[in-house]
This record gives sequence, C-alpha cells and structure tokens, in this order.
Amino acid sequence: MSNRRTSMRKAMLATLPVLAILVECSVAAAGDRRGLLFEADFERGSDLAALGFRHSGNPSAIARVAGERAVRVHLDRLAAGGNGYRSEIQPVALPAPAFDQGMFARIGKEYWYGMRLYMPEDWRVRDRSTTILVQFHSAPDPGEAWRNPPVSLRTALRDGRTHFMLHVRSDSSRYTTGSGEARYDRSDSIDLGPIDSAVGTWTDWVWNIRWNHDGNGFLRLYRNGRLVADVAGGNSFNDRTGPYLKLGLYKFDWKDRRDTGPSSRTLYIDDLRVGDAAAGYDGVAPRPAAAGRS
Repeated sequence: MSNRRTSMRKAMLATLPVLAILVECSVAAAGDRRGLLFEADFERGSDLAALGFRHSGNPSAIARVAGERAVRVHLDRLAAGGNGYRSEIQPVALPAPAFDQGMFARIGKEYWYGMRLYMPEDWRVRDRSTTILVQFHSAPDPGEAWRNPPVSLRTALRDGRTHFMLHVRSDSSRYTTGSGEARYDRSDSIDLGPIDSAVGTWTDWVWNIRWNHDGNGFLRLYRNGRLVADVAGGNSFNDRTGPYLKLGLYKFDWKDRRDTGPSSRTLYIDDLRVGDAAAGYDGVAPRPAAAGRS
C-alpha cells in the first residue's frame, strides 16, 4: 500500500472524443428489475457495436459455451499484428444522466454492476504474469498521462497458484504526476483466493461502488453471491469524468510476446447488467438471487 502523493501540474492536452453507439432493442434498458439501466445477455444479435459495445484491441465475437451465448475474447501471445496482449469489450451506450457520454460514471454516485465470466480448462496452466479480467479505467484530464485503472479484477501467481486479485487505487491530486504506484494516494491489492473453483464453470461477479477519490467512496464485491471484498474510501482519481468499464483480457507482458507460461488465453463474458443505487444486488445479479448465492 502506498500513501504518497505528488502535486506538480502538467501542460494541458486535448481530451479524446468518445464515440456514441446506438443500442438495438435486444439490449434491455429497463425490464422488471428496479434500478436497471443497461442489460446485455447476448442471446440475440451478433454485432457487438449494435448491442452497445466497442472493442479495445483484438476484436471479440459472440460464441456458445457451456450452454450459453456469450462474448468470446481471445489472446494469442504469438499473434501477428501486435494485438496479442489485449482483447476487451466496453459498454458505450449507458444512459444519461447516470452516465456521461454513454460510458463515464459520475463521481459521488453509487452504481451496481453484474456480470458472468467463464474461464476454460486451460486456465489451469500456470501463468507467471498478471491478467486483467475486469477494469474500471479512468480517462486523464488535459495535461495528465494515462494511469493504471483505479479498480481492476485480475489473476496473478501467488505461492505457486493462480489467484484472483482485486486492485484499488485512488488519488485526490488535481493532476496525478510521477510514475509507479507511489504516485497514488492509495494502491491496495486484495487477495480473493485461488481461481481453481472458477475454472470450467460460470462465475458471477457483482460490484456495488460509490465512486470517489476521497474518504466518501466504497466498493463491495460479491463472488457467486458471497461478499469477498468490502473496501471503504477512495477508489478513483480526481478527474473531470468518472471511471468506465472494460471487460476481457489484458496482459501487458504479452505486448512484447514474452513467454509467461501459456501461449493463449480465452475468456467468455455474459449477462452484463448495470444499475443505479436503487438496483441493489438482485437488480443486476447475473442469475436469480436464489441460484446465484452460495
């Protein structure tokens, strides 16, 4: 954990524009779940752009796995074209006024996010590098460089076994400067245990987050209905816009095709739901509450 902060200002740069994408009727924006703002179960349609998503890195596709239609993201470490390290989808049709520009959460507001992830059997092959599965990233303000995601769910090697890890960062500086974890007010890594029971089966993840860069934020993470992390305090940066969600695979060590164990990785994503503070767990849970809790 690091609690150091810097305060130097940088020269101003232009912010990147955000592309707005319309949503087909197969993506529900309400339904009978109170507080539900966005839903994608991928049971109909195959055009992810029309379903309210865009790609980051290697393109994804809808495929069937374990009886479900889901988004398949895949990485090949030796792939040509330089896309062997990132394959993610990002919802960009989240409704106003809860979200800005179809994707950015609002600082100080509470949200619920639900999703299902499926890790095939080859995840049992030991990997020496970190893989990010879910990240809530943050766009820098003019004059700032890109930083690490303030919140991420990842896998990492711990004592010879692959574990789920939750990483939470925050910084209240108007401009975050410097490098490494020391530039943040907060940089906490929380061990959520081995991935073994999640391999070859669907795992439900539900997030309850109030975004803030100071002591008024909180993050609660549920795995298959069980609370596995309850983190009070800062969980974002002091930016004009709040964090935005990305799901899939990101392996920085494969950017230069470094051998870390496996030669490829695949992940399936299903039942993505986003709700406001009124949604509660049941409002975004990937399955009915009774089936999803253990």
